[in-house]
Amino acid sequence: MKRDWDVIRKILLKIEELPTEDSTFTSSDLENVDNSVVAFQMRLMLDAKLIEGSCRDGIGGSPHCHAFRLTWDGCEFLDAIRRDTVWNEIKKQAKTKTVDLPIGIINSVAKVLIENFMS
Repeated sequence: MKRDWDVIRKILLKIEELPTEDSTFTSSDLENVDNSVVAFQMRLMLDAKLIEGSCRDGIGGSPHCHAFRLTWDGCEFLDAIRRDTVWNEIKKQAKTKTVDLPIGIINSVAKVLIENFMS
């Protein structure tokens, strides 16, 4: 399975919306996206230390993940890609240049785009 930046962005936004520190976002909470896809992306996000939570294999091997907060790096990354205009431009640039999107590149491009919007 591949990393899906659109799903990762949606997950970050949902976790940020949690009302309290006792609230939890689970891999089955994202509408219109299969639980296994969300769980895989959440495992990657845990590995990258963007979120805090855990994952486990459920009955029949079906994965289940939950997260209760963004980390500092998760907040920083979300701040960089929050605006739809910035996010859509990043994806457009990647598509026209046919490049993959490592997190460092996304952050760098987002910062440049945000600076351009601010000036």
